[in-house]
Amino acid sequence: MKVDIWSEVTCPWCGLGHHRLQRAVERFEHAGEVEVVHHSFPLSSSFPEDRTFSVREALL
Repeated sequence: MKVDIWSEVTCPWCGLGHHRLQRAVERFEHAGEVEVVHHSFPLSSSFPEDRTFSVREALL
């Protein structure tokens, strides 16, 4: 099973969802058959696209 996750790295609710998904997959009897693919979904268009930046920098 493939699970695609679209989330924002600075979103606390996305972080909570990620944590809950990890726990659920760990408890799933077919956990070895689960592939979780993360995709970036920026909530702010002000983030730079030409370089990598830290979460701390994004929160400032």
